[in-house]
Amino acid sequence: MKQRVQWADILKWIGMLLIYLGHLPVSDNTYLFIFAQHVPLFFFAAGFFAALEPRDGSFWSFLLKKIRSILLPYAIFSILTILYFLIVKTRSFSEVPKMLLDTLMGIRNQTPAIQLWFLPCLFVISVFFEILKRIFRVKWILAVVAIALFAIGITCLGHQPTQDPSWFWNVDSAMVYFIYYYLGALLFPLFRDWKYGTKKAGVKALWWIFFLISLGYEVYLLFDSMRFSALLRGALGETGFMVANLISACVLLFCMTCLARLLEKIPGVGKFLAFIGKGSLYLNGNEMIFKGLFALLFGLIGIKGFVYQNDATMLMFCVLLMILLTFTVNLLEKLIFGKLFGNTRR
Repeated sequence: MKQRVQWADILKWIGMLLIYLGHLPVSDNTYLFIFAQHVPLFFFAAGFFAALEPRDGSFWSFLLKKIRSILLPYAIFSILTILYFLIVKTRSFSEVPKMLLDTLMGIRNQTPAIQLWFLPCLFVISVFFEILKRIFRVKWILAVVAIALFAIGITCLGHQPTQDPSWFWNVDSAMVYFIYYYLGALLFPLFRDWKYGTKKAGVKALWWIFFLISLGYEVYLLFDSMRFSALLRGALGETGFMVANLISACVLLFCMTCLARLLEKIPGVGKFLAFIGKGSLYLNGNEMIFKGLFALLFGLIGIKGFVYQNDATMLMFCVLLMILLTFTVNLLEKLIFGKLFGNTRR
């Protein structure tokens, strides 16, 4: 079994928090700030595990493992979401065939469990990456493929694959996001093996300079994403804007990775956040159900208006909801889903 890396689980917690908040009615500026980084972050973090994959073993064993850990959760969580629609949202049974077909297609913005679109997309990326890794043992060839796919995805498809994909299992989105998965696989050993205490003073100073610049950029986007995005799109055009987004996301990924490593050093806090991060599959997989049920509960007790009052109250709600679910509902994964998916807390 792979040894878990605590800061990597903290990074997944950061990504989950952004996703939970981004799927609420936050302000336009906060929405753009979140969507500048949360999807790249998840594919980047998923690439860590590609870096840890052993080269031995057959491709078919790898494929079966990915079916079990990615497609099986997608199928089960989608069925649970459809049942939620039927029971809680009182959707008609006549809609079930279409919902099942949309689930099979897995296209973002069309699946009933819209938050699960990234699972079939991740499956496509991880399998394609493994095929390339087995064929080409030289890392720079994978880099060329990643850049080429990104370039084709943003220029040749005739639509915006990151916002409005239309291909089966979001293969068009996978073309654009593949580069983040590759970067995660490539850079994970560097982040994992980085030992701050062993570095010379000049290297430490350089690290702090890069980190503070990236953190300043993160804070700037938090308060001015709308104007900055409009300026970039107007100056660079749509294709240039997508390239700028890639560069921007890389800066933000560096910042969040550094933050995760810093949080890891805080006694108690790092371990606590990492424990929540270990449940990313379950917390994200049933996000729609959890939020819907809690919205009903808050409506009954009269505090729904307070929760959705502003970005700050919604952020607090997301943090508390993730903590509550981690230590209640998600503990069932040890007995049910964890063993089924081969993904248990440890």
